[in-house]
Amino acid sequence: MDPSRARAQACPAPAPRSPPATRGDLRVSGHEIAARLTNTGTPVKEWLGVAPTGASFEITEYALYRVRDGRFVNMTNLQDTDTAREQLNN
Repeated sequence: MDPSRARAQACPAPAPRSPPATRGDLRVSGHEIAARLTNTGTPVKEWLGVAPTGASFEITEYALYRVRDGRFVNMTNLQDTDTAREQLNN
């Protein structure tokens, strides 16, 4: 799979006001993709139990994907939602 295509498809995000700005590292090995991403956003509806206030967040996400026949068949991710919640509450 083309790494730029994988990067574009590998960015799940909460309901932000605009598309999230995402940057990070991407590694492709065979049928596996590993990504370290920085997700940012400004929620426009309740997210993580926090009402929208206009506050933004920036968190790190680590994601692992498996691809078979050009399709994602597995995704595992870890993101620091506690930090996002703290940023949105301040």
